[in-house]
Amino acid sequence: MPSLDLITVGRVNLDLYAQERGVEFSEVRGWDAMVGGSPTNVAIAASRLGLRTAIFTAVGVDLVGDWVLAALRREGVDTTYIARKHGPHTSLALRAQRPPDHPLAFFRHDPADVHLTAADAATLPVQQARAVLISADACARGTTPAVCEPIVAAARAAGATTFLDLDLREVNWSDMEAYARTVRDLVARFDVILGTEEEFATLLEAGDPSAVPSLLLQRRSEWPGVHIIKQGSRGATALVADETLRFGGFPVREASSVGAGDSFAAGLIHARLTGLDWNAAGEFASATAAIVVSRPGCSAGFPYPHEVERFLDDHRLVSPHAG
Repeated sequence: MPSLDLITVGRVNLDLYAQERGVEFSEVRGWDAMVGGSPTNVAIAASRLGLRTAIFTAVGVDLVGDWVLAALRREGVDTTYIARKHGPHTSLALRAQRPPDHPLAFFRHDPADVHLTAADAATLPVQQARAVLISADACARGTTPAVCEPIVAAARAAGATTFLDLDLREVNWSDMEAYARTVRDLVARFDVILGTEEEFATLLEAGDPSAVPSLLLQRRSEWPGVHIIKQGSRGATALVADETLRFGGFPVREASSVGAGDSFAAGLIHARLTGLDWNAAGEFASATAAIVVSRPGCSAGFPYPHEVERFLDDHRLVSPHAG
């Protein structure tokens, strides 16, 4: 039996979220600390849903790294494969709670997580995991990109389901052409690709995000995996083989949309690993995302299974359909 349900690969941050909502960044007076970074968020959210998760990343040999490791352990995430790097710092992000853009300040001039090496990955139990998720952001710079490809190859050889999260953070790329070029070379190697309409549009170099589904359908022969297009409050669209599935969104009062996409990914992975079909998995994922939207902050608001089930009982959608 696999020892892990999910391994995620990519950046980790200490996130500081403004305690006041609707306040300009410069006017924030208090901050709440939590762990962040999209692939790390997915590991936390999946752990809360009951999966055995680990994160492959790195932190600095610093107090912030100590804090991040302790916080992840409290969440039940396996930190065995988080490297400590002398010199580079632990990544830091500060975010205001001001819709719709939620202004973000990244401190990633030399983050530890871009310095992962083959030696760091040597003990990573990819062959013992049921699923592996890699953030496209991990392929932006440093030595980490060279480590990602062997991990994907090993996961596929072992029969694990591989997920690519498009996870575009413009600050980490020289330009968007570099992002599109790099990530296009990866897509065909993954079973499932998740991203927002805007991320897929950047990947496809499409000016109109609404054209993404038709453009992806045109690439089915070269990109045969499942494509999950996250569409915010409108839900999501999934291209599965020759079907187009639509998952409706749940109407909730928004507190903060930050982290909803990561919760969606965790909910989708959890649902698929527990045997749900794509329609049911999409509904479950949409519910986890909606719960996070209704709560302030990010990873602190990820739900537990009983919360998702109660939410679904209260807000059951009409079953998604092929179209």
